Amino acid sequence: MCEVTTILAVGALVLGVAGGVQQAQAQKAAGNAQEAQAKENAKAADVQARNAVLTGQIDEDRRRQQTRRMLATQRATFAANNVDMSSGSAADILGDTAAIGEQDALLLRANAAREAWGFKVDANNYGNQGRMAKAAGKNAATGTYLTTASNAAAQGASLYTPKSTAPSYTTTG
Repeated sequence: MCEVTTILAVGALVLGVAGGVQQAQAQKAAGNAQEAQAKENAKAADVQARNAVLTGQIDEDRRRQQTRRMLATQRATFAANNVDMSSGSAADILGDTAAIGEQDALLLRANAAREAWGFKVDANNYGNQGRMAKAAGKNAATGTYLTTASNAAAQGASLYTPKSTAPSYTTTG
């Protein structure tokens, strides 16, 4: 009878260790999967940052083209009306148009740079989250291994605790 109990206890011990190992491996795998997802998110954010810069460059170029067209139209209008464009109000208007157009183009560049910076911050954050997820999975797995080993040692020790061999005395009264 004692052997059956021992066999069952050893079986429970083995299953407990196997379950702990499986749980630890799952925790580590989950951390690795989260890290992989975070890396993909970081790559996507990097692509978005590059796209923001490219879009900003295109918008900046378009704004400068619009300014050149506006200046050409103003010059043609002044020339058609025999207005001297080298001084006075006409020169001021042309100068203001050029300055405002350039300010708009530079504002578009700055906005694109800010947007790209935001995506780069996101990419960096994703990278950090991935590293933290991997470390958390590894730490959880280590904790599970240690807890499983401790529980196994305690169960194993209880299996081999010597039974008392002292004689039992009963008193009769």
